[in-house]
Amino acid sequence: MISNLPNWIYLAPTNLAEEKAMMKWAIKQRKHPAAIKMPTKAVPENGDAQADYSKIKYQIKPGKDVAVLALGDMYAMLGEKVAHELGATLVNPVSANILDKDALDKLAKENKVIITIEDNVLDGGFGEKVASYLGDQDVKVLNYGQKRVYTDQTPLKDILKDNRLTVEQIVEDVKNA
Repeated sequence: MISNLPNWIYLAPTNLAEEKAMMKWAIKQRKHPAAIKMPTKAVPENGDAQADYSKIKYQIKPGKDVAVLALGDMYAMLGEKVAHELGATLVNPVSANILDKDALDKLAKENKVIITIEDNVLDGGFGEKVASYLGDQDVKVLNYGQKRVYTDQTPLKDILKDNRLTVEQIVEDVKNA
């Protein structure tokens, strides 16, 4: 898994503008090997983008009681909708492997529940990194991603439902947390 290789920066764009900025940065910089998780679903054309990804800073839209960290193409696919339904803080984590620990500490103090949503296998993924980091803090962490099974012949809607990756399922889980 790229996210566990030493010295690597593994970026996950949420929109086309961010994807272009990440590629430009990755080509110009020489300090770290970099990988970009290309979106597998349609992403918005416009959106926020940074010029420098050498220090990961989460992009945060404030809400209340719940924080939704939606990685890459899951930001537009589920993150925005879940955050809207819950009146939650919405976070673009930018990177699949480097945590913005200052932002996570602040989110843990300001929220009762933190949700991670990723288009990856949960085992060893972004959500597990967040849960491990926040393990000693007084906040509940719910991770959403895929089980470690082959799904090459499974329709996307079935994969999402089987992994509780629908807006309705996530909102239900948070309300029961």
